[in-house]
Amino acid sequence: ATNTMREVTVKVTEPVVPTVEVELTQMNLSNGHIDLAADSNTLTVWMENKGNVNADAVVNVTLNNTPLEAQTITVNAGKNGNAIFFLPTEGLVAGEKATITATITVEDNTSENISETKEYDIVDSSSATEPVFTVVAPDVEVEFGATSFDVVATVENISGIDAENVEVSLFHNGVIATQTIETLPAAMSTTVTFADVENPFTKAGEYTMYVLAPQTQTEVKIIVKPEAVEEVKDVAIEAISGTLDLNYETGNITVTVKNNGNVDVADVPVVLTAGETTLGQATIASIKAGENGYAFIQVSTEGLEAGELTVTATADFEDADATNNTMTETLTVNAKDTTQPTFSVTADDVTVPFGELSFDIVATITNTSEVDAEGLTVTLLKGITEVETRTLDILLQAGQSTTETFTITADEEGFEAGTTASYYVQVANQVQDEVVVTFEAEPVTETADLAITQISGSLSLDVEENSLGVYIVNNGTKDIEDARVTLTYGNAILESTISVNVGGGKFCWFTIPATDLQEGELIVKATVEVENDATPEDNTFEQTYNIAAPAAVLTFTVEDVTAEVNAASFPVTVKVKNTGKGAATDVAVKIYDANSQLLAEGTIPSIAPDAEESVTITIEKTYTDLGQHKNELQVWVEGAESGVAWISVTVTDIPNGIAVIKAQYGEDVQIYNLNGIKVNDVRKGNVYIVNGKKMIIK
Repeated sequence: ATNTMREVTVKVTEPVVPTVEVELTQMNLSNGHIDLAADSNTLTVWMENKGNVNADAVVNVTLNNTPLEAQTITVNAGKNGNAIFFLPTEGLVAGEKATITATITVEDNTSENISETKEYDIVDSSSATEPVFTVVAPDVEVEFGATSFDVVATVENISGIDAENVEVSLFHNGVIATQTIETLPAAMSTTVTFADVENPFTKAGEYTMYVLAPQTQTEVKIIVKPEAVEEVKDVAIEAISGTLDLNYETGNITVTVKNNGNVDVADVPVVLTAGETTLGQATIASIKAGENGYAFIQVSTEGLEAGELTVTATADFEDADATNNTMTETLTVNAKDTTQPTFSVTADDVTVPFGELSFDIVATITNTSEVDAEGLTVTLLKGITEVETRTLDILLQAGQSTTETFTITADEEGFEAGTTASYYVQVANQVQDEVVVTFEAEPVTETADLAITQISGSLSLDVEENSLGVYIVNNGTKDIEDARVTLTYGNAILESTISVNVGGGKFCWFTIPATDLQEGELIVKATVEVENDATPEDNTFEQTYNIAAPAAVLTFTVEDVTAEVNAASFPVTVKVKNTGKGAATDVAVKIYDANSQLLAEGTIPSIAPDAEESVTITIEKTYTDLGQHKNELQVWVEGAESGVAWISVTVTDIPNGIAVIKAQYGEDVQIYNLNGIKVNDVRKGNVYIVNGKKMIIK
């Protein structure tokens, strides 16, 4: 950098002050409500650390003013974190509401958003006498000025009761629109779309509407985007400054470029010319809207003459106004003066280890002329700001060199770890050399920290295979690959592996066959293993399951029934088969007439798994007493999958003059005369003459 001068603008920052700013961003309930019949009701509390240091957040949750066990979560700087709570249901009553409050406590926290309270419905989907619904509606983003938008909601019937004519409404200062779901079976969901909703919001912002269903509602956020502003790029040459001196091989010219547009611009090339000759060029990395940027162009003095030099600066940049991208200026070229000393200066770049509070810049200054120099001034600059100026109390003879050491401390300048700064050593206001100082970043120690927060799923003897999911979060500072996950229960051990990125969470799923289970209490333990885990105490999670006895699965058939027309009673035999894994006891069997009036009933004491039992029930009525729909007897078996079945009755011992009619309900009818000769094949509703008598087949 001999005989050179460069002007550089350097951003000077204040010392980094550790800040803790952890805010509670939201809390979500797994089902949108508390279901007393659910295997679990989980509450997730989300936090965001907007500070620049990691922070430990203590999360407290109260359910109806009853505190749950607190959790401590590490939230890394600039990251999100969450705590998951399993809500107890003891003492809660379906139909009422539960108040849940989440609060976070962080030492030296500067955020005010540390608490949230919500009310949730309490339902019992297993014992509901009316259908129970949940509604979920995602946020809606609306372009500024849009006249309408769509709202989509998912409605789920979480009860065991089928629903009909379910009214769902969109509400904002009154009901805006209503739709009717004709049928919504138990445990099913459907989507409702409110299309072309008139937009009542004229300003950008976040607004709230509600989707209402029977006994429940949910918020839907309407986010109106800011008005789009047309981007305008316009850079203009504002000034050309600097002086060229023939005593030096190069000189520095500064071109000031202003950004007159409304958006930031980047990579603005600036070319400096004199007539047809290009003197130099530089690129401005970025210029903020409304601010200035500077191109520092180094120009060779070779071939120049003393006097005035007309130069033109051009910003070679495509923008809205090309007329202001060029400026012409007259610069001064100083004549060479051999009676004045000239100098060169060199200084090595410096690297400052993290934690160091000072560093030295050592400059070597050489008198490159044939004239001795005294009273020499040496200035240290940070960017364009003067740090220190010294006058050397020595005679620097022609051709000789000297060194100067500048010591900079953190108290004076402020060090920002992980950044660089440009310092300049300037001699006699003639030449300077740039010193790039690198402040090393704080060494990052990657930590492994996996935690198991829950075991999800249920266990049953009624299915061949059960699935359990172990939820694992990564609270550390490095991604984890192939962590070993173990699930133990009874004498069984299952293993798998999982990879979890920093700040994320995943389920690791295990399949448990029903053959491994038995009725009663079972403790399931999950463990995740990772080398050098920072908090091994949360690498294990236990959950207790109460496994119910296997259930019976019943189907039934009805034997053909033979009834004499004038007999006072007739029997009906019902066969019931158990295809389930559990025994059935005291199985009720009932027979109804076509008008759903109970005729008779019986009980099967027990039915073993994979077994069939039968019961014969006597109907204390004559066949004729059954009325018009004699063949429409109905059989109902308690707990049977097939529900109600229809049976037919074959009539014997027909008196003289009456035909024998054999039929299955709704099928072809066969008619015989008293001699047993088939008369015809007929269908219900036709009229036939049998033995001289008119008969209507009903």
